[in-house]
Amino acid sequence: MTRSQLVFGLAFVVLGVLLLLDEADRVSAWSVLAEWWPTVVILAGLAQLFTRPRNVVGGLLLALLGGTLLLWTLGAVASVTLLWPVLLIALGLWLLLGRVGYSAYRGGDAVELTAVFDDRSESPTGPFPGGNITSVFADVRMDLRRTVLDPSGATLHVTTVFGDIDLDIPDGWQVTVAGPELFGDVMLERATEPPTDAPTLRLRVLTVFGDITVRTSTPAPAPDPTSAVGT
Repeated sequence: MTRSQLVFGLAFVVLGVLLLLDEADRVSAWSVLAEWWPTVVILAGLAQLFTRPRNVVGGLLLALLGGTLLLWTLGAVASVTLLWPVLLIALGLWLLLGRVGYSAYRGGDAVELTAVFDDRSESPTGPFPGGNITSVFADVRMDLRRTVLDPSGATLHVTTVFGDIDLDIPDGWQVTVAGPELFGDVMLERATEPPTDAPTLRLRVLTVFGDITVRTSTPAPAPDPTSAVGT
């Protein structure tokens, strides 16, 4: 069961029960929802902690956000206007510190791709030293199956805000993922496990209402430039 299935499944069950009780004149469903809707955010954070232990930062941020909003809707705190600037500062510092820690790329040209309201598709070749991919209200596909990873590996920073990013990588690469996933998922679709000594692609991710999908497969053979159509 994925995190999204767990959270939305529980939310739908609770909503259905509230509506039934509302029809029976036992409770006012909309009054309850007006006060307790932040519990969905808390559940999303807790579900992330249990289903994605690697993403402790994202789970804690979501749970903290939901808890603060719940205190506000229940009247325990008068205002949450300072919450959003603090969250933005925290995410900004994470992005800056994460990129500083992995700013030294080995060989080749680092990937630098930003898509804003514009879908993009790229297929680089040759040595792959890492880089940055950012998607804002856009879908990005990056096919890395014709690239070569240094034995020491490489780091790719992937940020998506209301967008989806698809990465196709060779099945001989290992993949590690770190970083906050806020209302988004990072999914790895792998048919076979790579050797233990395989090079590692380190993904540093930030998802805000967006998904990142990593697929591993063998690249299709390159077309023969000497072949001619219709001969």
